Amino acid sequence: MFKLFILGFLLLSLSCTNVNNPTSSPTDNHTDTLSIDTAIYKSVITNEIAGSAYRKRAAAYGLIINGDTSLFQCIFNESNSNGNITLYLNNNHPSTSYQQRFTELKHLLPIAALDYNMDSLSSISFGRFIEWGDLAVKTSDDFFVKSTNTYKNLHKDFSIFLPQSIFGKEVNQLLEPYQLKIKNASLEKVFITSKENYNLNNNIETDSTKVQPNIIDCITWFTIVKK
Repeated sequence: MFKLFILGFLLLSLSCTNVNNPTSSPTDNHTDTLSIDTAIYKSVITNEIAGSAYRKRAAAYGLIINGDTSLFQCIFNESNSNGNITLYLNNNHPSTSYQQRFTELKHLLPIAALDYNMDSLSSISFGRFIEWGDLAVKTSDDFFVKSTNTYKNLHKDFSIFLPQSIFGKEVNQLLEPYQLKIKNASLEKVFITSKENYNLNNNIETDSTKVQPNIIDCITWFTIVKK
């Protein structure tokens, strides 16, 4: 079960300036502007699911743009034992580009921060790495260029590389207003997949002829700490 709240309309054209570098997108087409007709909704999650016994409270936040509910959500989950907060990014909709998801996050996080203490944010789940589209392509390409081994230590090497990558930099810029940063990456099931699999899973703008034959995929978590 869940309870749905519409938190209000955002006036005029919503925009959010990147405090570090407003032109930091790897594809140079990152926009922070949303439609004039935009509302934020909050769904209070009360259903019993795996792990819910350890959950104090949880809520999903998303946008309604020009009357259409966005496919992207961010879900805040507060632990019943220690008060730590985990942010889950609902990333199961490849029709939504990574640029659009980051733009929506920049507008959703300040609203969620009214309900949840961002100082307690301890981890973020990004789901499958490959589903972050152009950002995953650029990050993976950079790793292959800089890596000199035969990927025998792929899990370890990519775990070290990811927080310092362009992916990590985008996330740190998102967290900057809350004085938070990535501490480290925790990855599961790291493997190399094909370009064909990538194209099936994403809304991409990168020229397919410029995408490397192989791309890294994994389940991606970041541990978050105060700066």
